[in-house]
Amino acid sequence: MNINDIMPPDWQLFNYSFASFDKNLLTIYLKVKALFPELWVNVKDGKRVNNWCGLRSPSCAIGAPKSAHRSGKALDLHHTDIKALRSWCMSFEGLKAGILRVEAESATPTWVHIDVIQPNPERWKDKSVPYVFMP
Repeated sequence: MNINDIMPPDWQLFNYSFASFDKNLLTIYLKVKALFPELWVNVKDGKRVNNWCGLRSPSCAIGAPKSAHRSGKALDLHHTDIKALRSWCMSFEGLKAGILRVEAESATPTWVHIDVIQPNPERWKDKSVPYVFMP
């Protein structure tokens, strides 16, 4: 796993490391990366193409102040076949791998936001697949 792919550009200023991430999220990332080898978060083909799709540092001005990205519990996944990636993440297999929530496609049409935040049980009607939410 390339640490730069999931870190913000200024990660060394904040002494971030793999320990800054939820262990379950890292396990999920490795599993999805094995299934979708061309998967990327911030770094594609050795070049940084995104900055804030993994961990978000205090200098990040995008997203909610209490975003799961800020606590190392979320990733925005990118792939050339986003439809296949989204379908897998939103399936029973995705839930079994540990994905608890997926952001709605209408809010993230070119990437898949996954996280390990426990959904509100009253809103999570179909517990056989990850909870789909709107930001």
